[in-house]
Amino acid sequence: MEGDRRTSPPTQGLLPDGHLVLWTLCSVLLPVFITLWCSFQRSRRQLHRRDIFRKSKHGWRDTDLFSHPTYCCVCAQHILQGAFCDCCGLRVDEGCLKKADKRFQCKEIMLKNDGRAADAMPHHWIRGNVPLCSYCVVCKQQCGSQPKLCDYRCIWCQKTVHDECMKSSLKNEKCDFGEFKNLIIPPGYLTSINQMRKDKKTDYEALASKFGKQWTPLIILANSRSGTNMGEGLLGEFRILLNPVQGQEKYIPQVAVLPLGTGNDLSNTLGWGTGYAGEIPVAQVLRNVMEADEIKLDRWKVQVTNKGYYNLRKLKEFTMNNYFSIGPDALMALNFHAHREKAPSLFSSRILNKLILKSSMMPMQVDGEPWAQGPCTVTITHKTHALMLYFSGEQSDDDVSSASDQEDLKEAK
Repeated sequence: MEGDRRTSPPTQGLLPDGHLVLWTLCSVLLPVFITLWCSFQRSRRQLHRRDIFRKSKHGWRDTDLFSHPTYCCVCAQHILQGAFCDCCGLRVDEGCLKKADKRFQCKEIMLKNDGRAADAMPHHWIRGNVPLCSYCVVCKQQCGSQPKLCDYRCIWCQKTVHDECMKSSLKNEKCDFGEFKNLIIPPGYLTSINQMRKDKKTDYEALASKFGKQWTPLIILANSRSGTNMGEGLLGEFRILLNPVQGQEKYIPQVAVLPLGTGNDLSNTLGWGTGYAGEIPVAQVLRNVMEADEIKLDRWKVQVTNKGYYNLRKLKEFTMNNYFSIGPDALMALNFHAHREKAPSLFSSRILNKLILKSSMMPMQVDGEPWAQGPCTVTITHKTHALMLYFSGEQSDDDVSSASDQEDLKEAK
């Protein structure tokens, strides 16, 4: 009896220890499972948003925090984060994104050819989130002062009007493009230009004269990698004030290459010569552009994955337009790039630019963007097409060697 009593206490003590282990596992694993589930749901939402962004005519952008009080254009609720269009200025909650994309029309780069004049276009009003310190064009009182979705703004002339001051006459009134009318390319103008090209007409000066002598439209170019990476945000601000085509990343124009630098293989292949030093007038360059033919340029995606068991670096990804190389020519490009960064003034001449110093590193380069690279795996897949202009005019002696390449490009069109 005494032996049984001695062995029974350890047996009973196992139950509390088992519960302790179970609760410890739950306390550790449950947060992990919750975190994984939330990450999975967040990834699904991100994929859904990207799909909407890709198919939409709006210029949607994500933001984690709006810079001023913002209300959803669909549900009218106050929101701290969500998406905004950097062309028309719409702001929307994540849950209302799909409805907003279908319900509201964005800025149109070109208008439908309905016979209207190039400069005739009604206001395009959107409701809510008007700029601070804006005033109604009817009563001259401040707009957007109430803490709710209220008042209207024209996305072209930037005029604002109160809800109660909005009249049917304003909705049908002709938009004059506001303060920046002399800098904006009207959608009707691009529609007329497109129709003139179809009709093979070239009287562009008469069309431009309708907008007055002060009309000097801008084309905004920005390097998103420069400075503090403000380029993308600034382009969005310009797109809200101007025609989106004047600073639109999605809009891909036809590109003609004027060979001013050293690496002019692409311009030579497309018929624009091996180098330009003012030997022909700029007016003739523009005539050549008008006579050029459109072709598609293959653009490739290059992925470089570093090898190693403990490699934590992300793969390098580049867009290749011209060439990819490993070895001597990439070595030359890398040395040139490094020395030009140190002393840009020494590389202002084509002759001096060809004096490349040696280096012991194994270099790579894509379209003149060089880097030093160790053991790796290179993956090259087709990415997209770019619309380029091919000029088939008279060739100089330096261009004769590329004639066969030009003929191949013509046949590939």
